[in-house]
Amino acid sequence: MNNVSSKIQRRARKNQGITSILTFFVPFAGYIYTVRYLSAAIVFFLTIVLASDDFLDDDLAPLYGFLMLGAAVENVVSVQKARKSGQNKPIQPSKTTLKQLPNLQVEVLKMGKDQGEMTLSDFVIATEASPDKIQETLMELERWDLVRVYNRDSDGVVVYQVI
Repeated sequence: MNNVSSKIQRRARKNQGITSILTFFVPFAGYIYTVRYLSAAIVFFLTIVLASDDFLDDDLAPLYGFLMLGAAVENVVSVQKARKSGQNKPIQPSKTTLKQLPNLQVEVLKMGKDQGEMTLSDFVIATEASPDKIQETLMELERWDLVRVYNRDSDGVVVYQVI
Protein backbone atom coordinates (compact mmCIF):
# COMPACT_ATOMS: atom_id res chain seq x y z
CA MET A 1 0.00 0.00 0.00
CA ASN A 2 1.47 3.33 -0.99
CA ASN A 3 1.64 6.41 1.20
CA VAL A 4 -1.16 8.30 -0.59
CA SER A 5 -3.72 5.52 -0.21
CA SER A 6 -2.67 5.10 3.41
CA LYS A 7 -3.42 8.78 4.08
CA ILE A 8 -6.76 8.52 2.30
CA GLN A 9 -7.69 5.47 4.37
CA ARG A 10 -6.74 7.27 7.58
CA ARG A 11 -8.76 10.32 6.49
CA ALA A 12 -11.77 8.10 5.73
CA ARG A 13 -11.79 6.96 9.39
CA LYS A 14 -12.09 10.51 10.76
CA ASN A 15 -15.32 11.65 12.39
CA GLN A 16 -17.03 14.31 10.26
CA GLY A 17 -18.44 16.18 13.27
CA ILE A 18 -15.03 16.51 14.91
CA THR A 19 -13.54 17.47 11.55
CA SER A 20 -16.06 20.27 10.98
CA ILE A 21 -15.91 21.73 14.49
CA LEU A 22 -12.13 21.55 14.75
CA THR A 23 -11.61 23.02 11.28
CA PHE A 24 -14.13 25.81 11.90
CA PHE A 25 -12.57 27.00 15.16
CA VAL A 26 -8.89 26.20 14.46
CA PRO A 27 -8.66 25.63 10.69
CA PHE A 28 -5.07 24.40 10.50
CA ALA A 29 -5.64 21.94 13.37
CA GLY A 30 -8.60 20.47 11.50
CA TYR A 31 -6.39 19.83 8.50
CA ILE A 32 -3.76 18.19 10.68
CA TYR A 33 -6.50 15.97 12.15
CA THR A 34 -7.44 14.83 8.64
CA VAL A 35 -3.80 14.15 7.65
CA ARG A 36 -3.60 17.07 5.19
CA TYR A 37 -0.38 18.77 6.21
CA LEU A 38 0.19 21.00 3.17
CA SER A 39 -3.33 22.38 3.45
CA ALA A 40 -2.74 22.91 7.17
CA ALA A 41 0.36 25.00 6.44
CA ILE A 42 -1.46 27.09 3.83
CA VAL A 43 -4.46 27.70 6.06
CA PHE A 44 -2.18 28.51 9.01
CA PHE A 45 -0.42 31.16 6.93
CA LEU A 46 -3.74 32.61 5.71
CA THR A 47 -5.13 32.63 9.25
CA ILE A 48 -2.10 34.59 10.51
CA VAL A 49 -2.40 37.12 7.68
CA LEU A 50 -6.16 37.55 8.00
CA ALA A 51 -6.12 37.73 11.82
CA SER A 52 -3.48 40.45 11.94
CA ASP A 53 -4.59 43.73 13.54
CA ASP A 54 -4.02 45.75 10.38
CA PHE A 55 -6.19 43.47 8.30
CA LEU A 56 -9.10 43.22 10.74
CA ASP A 57 -9.51 47.03 10.67
CA ASP A 58 -10.22 46.93 6.91
CA ASP A 59 -13.49 46.18 5.20
CA LEU A 60 -12.03 42.82 4.17
CA ALA A 61 -12.39 41.33 7.66
CA PRO A 62 -15.30 39.05 6.57
CA LEU A 63 -12.71 37.08 4.59
CA TYR A 64 -11.51 35.63 7.90
CA GLY A 65 -14.98 34.20 8.59
CA PHE A 66 -15.24 32.99 5.01
CA LEU A 67 -11.88 31.20 5.39
CA MET A 68 -13.04 29.45 8.57
CA LEU A 69 -16.38 28.37 7.11
CA GLY A 70 -14.95 27.43 3.71
CA ALA A 71 -12.12 25.41 5.26
CA ALA A 72 -14.55 23.49 7.48
CA VAL A 73 -16.83 22.61 4.57
CA GLU A 74 -13.94 21.67 2.29
CA ASN A 75 -12.29 19.50 4.92
CA VAL A 76 -15.52 17.59 5.67
CA VAL A 77 -16.03 17.06 1.93
CA SER A 78 -12.51 15.61 1.70
CA VAL A 79 -13.38 13.09 4.46
CA GLN A 80 -16.55 12.15 2.57
CA LYS A 81 -14.60 11.69 -0.68
CA ALA A 82 -12.03 9.54 1.12
CA ARG A 83 -14.82 7.32 2.43
CA LYS A 84 -16.37 6.99 -1.03
CA SER A 85 -13.03 6.17 -2.64
CA GLY A 86 -12.65 3.30 -0.18
CA GLN A 87 -16.08 2.00 -1.13
CA ASN A 88 -15.37 2.18 -4.85
CA LYS A 89 -12.36 -0.12 -4.71
CA PRO A 90 -13.62 -3.46 -3.46
CA ILE A 91 -10.91 -6.07 -3.43
CA GLN A 92 -12.22 -9.58 -3.24
CA PRO A 93 -9.83 -12.18 -1.89
CA SER A 94 -9.01 -15.07 -4.16
CA LYS A 95 -9.87 -18.61 -3.07
CA THR A 96 -6.18 -19.37 -2.53
CA THR A 97 -5.90 -16.35 -0.23
CA LEU A 98 -8.85 -17.52 1.88
CA LYS A 99 -7.36 -21.00 2.18
CA GLN A 100 -4.18 -19.48 3.60
CA LEU A 101 -6.00 -17.41 6.24
CA PRO A 102 -6.23 -18.72 9.80
CA ASN A 103 -9.68 -19.90 10.95
CA LEU A 104 -10.46 -16.78 13.02
CA GLN A 105 -9.81 -14.50 10.06
CA VAL A 106 -12.08 -16.55 7.81
CA GLU A 107 -14.76 -16.62 10.53
CA VAL A 108 -14.54 -12.82 10.94
CA LEU A 109 -14.75 -12.32 7.16
CA LYS A 110 -17.80 -14.56 6.85
CA MET A 111 -19.61 -12.86 9.75
CA GLY A 112 -18.75 -9.41 8.47
CA LYS A 113 -19.97 -10.26 4.99
CA ASP A 114 -23.27 -11.62 6.36
CA GLN A 115 -23.93 -8.70 8.74
CA GLY A 116 -22.73 -5.79 6.59
CA GLU A 117 -21.11 -3.75 9.35
CA MET A 118 -20.15 -4.86 12.84
CA THR A 119 -18.54 -3.33 15.90
CA LEU A 120 -15.60 -4.85 17.72
CA SER A 121 -17.93 -6.05 20.48
CA ASP A 122 -20.18 -7.73 17.88
CA PHE A 123 -17.19 -9.78 16.68
CA VAL A 124 -16.12 -10.63 20.25
CA ILE A 125 -19.60 -11.85 21.16
CA ALA A 126 -20.02 -13.87 17.97
CA THR A 127 -16.58 -15.54 18.02
CA GLU A 128 -16.01 -15.66 21.79
CA ALA A 129 -12.41 -14.64 21.11
CA SER A 130 -10.61 -12.02 23.21
CA PRO A 131 -10.98 -8.36 22.19
CA ASP A 132 -7.21 -8.14 21.66
CA LYS A 133 -7.23 -11.11 19.29
CA ILE A 134 -10.22 -9.74 17.35
CA GLN A 135 -8.62 -6.28 17.13
CA GLU A 136 -5.38 -7.80 15.87
CA THR A 137 -7.28 -9.90 13.32
CA LEU A 138 -9.29 -6.92 12.06
CA MET A 139 -6.15 -4.80 11.74
CA GLU A 140 -4.47 -7.52 9.71
CA LEU A 141 -7.51 -7.88 7.44
CA GLU A 142 -7.63 -4.11 7.02
CA ARG A 143 -3.96 -4.08 6.04
CA TRP A 144 -4.83 -6.58 3.29
CA ASP A 145 -7.74 -4.35 2.18
CA LEU A 146 -10.28 -7.04 3.08
CA VAL A 147 -11.95 -4.96 5.80
CA ARG A 148 -12.73 -1.24 5.99
CA VAL A 149 -13.03 0.59 9.31
CA TYR A 150 -14.92 3.86 9.70
CA ASN A 151 -17.15 5.86 12.02
CA ARG A 152 -20.86 5.22 11.44
CA ASP A 153 -22.56 8.48 10.43
CA SER A 154 -25.61 8.02 12.65
CA ASP A 155 -23.81 7.71 15.99
CA GLY A 156 -20.04 7.91 15.31
CA VAL A 157 -19.39 4.34 16.52
CA VAL A 158 -16.37 2.61 14.96
CA VAL A 159 -17.61 -0.19 12.70
CA TYR A 160 -15.94 -2.73 10.42
CA GLN A 161 -17.18 -3.68 6.99
CA VAL A 162 -15.91 -6.55 4.83
CA ILE A 163 -15.10 -5.30 1.35
